[in-house]
Amino acid sequence: MYLKTLQLRQFRNYQNCLVHFNAPKTILVGDNAQGKSNLL
Repeated sequence: MYLKTLQLRQFRNYQNCLVHFNAPKTILVGDNAQGKSNLL
């Protein structure tokens, strides 16, 4: 299964978030406690 788009509304620390996965691989980078694991 391949995700093209992910939309989050009022999920954990995301109020409204739209993510487009355009590349074969996506890398999540950020400081601690910013919600990277919440996307998984």
